[in-house]
Parts: sequence; structure tokens; C-alpha cells
Amino acid sequence: MRLRYTLRRWDGSDVGTVEVTRPACAGDEVRTGKGDRMRVQAVVPLEQAEESAAEPRVGFLIVEPLDD
Repeated sequence: MRLRYTLRRWDGSDVGTVEVTRPACAGDEVRTGKGDRMRVQAVVPLEQAEESAAEPRVGFLIVEPLDD
């Protein structure tokens, strides 16, 4: 099962979404749909997964860009 997270920065700006095969943790590296590398700073779970999409959204990931 794939898990879908919304990516946000600390200032609340939207960075996109990511789908992963295991629950995300602080410190993980993820890539946006544009291929930008981001480091997960915090995981904000939803109380209930949103079932409206093909893959349920399970929470937000607070991320910061990684320098290449």
C-alpha cells in the first residue's frame, strides 16, 4: 500500500505531495514531483486518512530543501 503525504515548509507554503511505501519519519529524504530533494523535519499525521483519492493521504510532512 502506498501512503500519500502533502509536503509543506515551516512557513506553511505548499511544496507538493509525495507517495511512499512506508510511513515517513523525521530525517527521511523525499523527492518532490519535480525531483527536488527535501529532508523531512516533522510528520503531522491526520486523525483519519482521506479516502477520497485512489491513494489515501495520511498526513503532512514539514520539509526543508537539501542542498546538492
